[in-house]
Amino acid sequence: MIVGVWLTLRTLPRIEWAPVRQHLVLALVLLLVVLPVGKFDYMVYAPESALIQTQVQQQMAGFLARYYDGRTVMVNDIGRVTWEHRGGLLDAWALASVSVLRLQYDGEYNSAHTTVLAREDHVAAVALYSPTFNFLVPQGYVKVAVWQIGAGANQDATAVIFYAPAGAPAQAMASDMRAFAPGMFPGSGSVTIYG
Repeated sequence: MIVGVWLTLRTLPRIEWAPVRQHLVLALVLLLVVLPVGKFDYMVYAPESALIQTQVQQQMAGFLARYYDGRTVMVNDIGRVTWEHRGGLLDAWALASVSVLRLQYDGEYNSAHTTVLAREDHVAAVALYSPTFNFLVPQGYVKVAVWQIGAGANQDATAVIFYAPAGAPAQAMASDMRAFAPGMFPGSGSVTIYG
């Protein structure tokens, strides 16, 4: 980008343009100067953001593998979870679940329909990025824990919220989360446990 801006600026004085085209060229030059500023900001914070994101995924996978081994879970970030967790998986993002992909395709990608899938698949735990996936929480599942994600990792995902079916499953998840939380990465964000 920088080389492109430099070449454009260097070439412009040598080209004779009609007055109307000069305004268009000026607008193009401004875009070439302004657009890389956002990319520069992204590149500066990318290493820290990648570390935070990796830690969040590793902790999420570790928790689900330890406490929900052999049971079905619903998550939207499947990479590390599928590597470590041994059990069923309902992918809220639809990369690994054709049933969720059908919901997206049919315009039924919402809580009412994920409730049916969660019931059919006997989902024991739900872990979704918030606020991005708040609209998909199956009905009858209660918020048990919130992991705040470190600033700068992803503006569309400021937390991972864990849900479980109301009652004893939610109480068990809260107990498991209390046992798991002390081993989380230092500085990876705050943990709030309900119940």
